[in-house]
Amino acid sequence: MRKLNEITPDDQTGEDFFLRIEPGEYDAICYKVETGRSFGGERKIFFRFRIYGSEYDDVELFMTCKYYSAPIPRNSKYYDQWSLANGQPPRKGERMARKIFTNKLYRVLVRETQRKFPNGKLKPQQFQYSVIDTILEPLTGINKA
Repeated sequence: MRKLNEITPDDQTGEDFFLRIEPGEYDAICYKVETGRSFGGERKIFFRFRIYGSEYDDVELFMTCKYYSAPIPRNSKYYDQWSLANGQPPRKGERMARKIFTNKLYRVLVRETQRKFPNGKLKPQQFQYSVIDTILEPLTGINKA
């Protein structure tokens, strides 16, 4: 007889898969920024957005940038995104804190992932999902010096 707390392989449950929405431009609020690991194990910064307005109102998507422990390169995605959120590039030696992104409304570009099998072949559509590709412009809370 099986114990109440015993879990068998048939009892395992899956978590919700990421959402897919139509690629394009949307208004979205950045509500959280955190660090974590990507599918490949690389350290990343995850920006959590909630779509505002449109038929996808309240859908949550994310954007990632590479995590840098040393000075952030001018040609990096984080540098570009931070400069957009700040309204201008950082001054020499300025801390590029992640808190500048949160609680602001942005115009963002949404795209679909292109997840592949180890052999390079594209996975079926059911394995693809939507992500924020980039911030196009801040719509609120720009810091102008």
